[in-house]
Amino acid sequence: MYEDWPTLAESTSKTGISERSFHRMIANDQIRREYRREAGKKPVIVLDPDQVEALAQRTVYPIAAAEALPAKVTQPAKVPQPDMVALLSALTEPPVPLRDKFYLTLKEAAKLSGLPQAYLLRKIKDGDIPAVKVPAWRIRREDLESYRIASNGGKSRRPHGG
Repeated sequence: MYEDWPTLAESTSKTGISERSFHRMIANDQIRREYRREAGKKPVIVLDPDQVEALAQRTVYPIAAAEALPAKVTQPAKVPQPDMVALLSALTEPPVPLRDKFYLTLKEAAKLSGLPQAYLLRKIKDGDIPAVKVPAWRIRREDLESYRIASNGGKSRRPHGG
């Protein structure tokens, strides 16, 4: 009984449809499944040959890539590459020199004053140096210079040795 019905493995090779897809079709009653009994073995899943043949007719097989390629593949012509440094410098605006800036970042203020960034930040938070936060701290050059003059006052801040 069902000797002329193809097994699940035969159906997958004939149609190119995976076993998992066949199991889904069986669960959704899209294809009829039966079992072929063989002596001394577990029953084998067999599928309706007419339905398997209909699936094989509907299956679209891909064309091998080697047949689609031309016989000779030509290399594209080498395009000269521009000098990347010149290209990047043309795209970006030149930076404003430190001497021309009105507002300084914390890093620039530390570089200009010679004071550590942490010290300047502490003085900003204490209110000794006026600054604005847009989105990082900015210090007006005049405020930094006036702080240096006011805090130093022309005197040395070194403790006297005894």
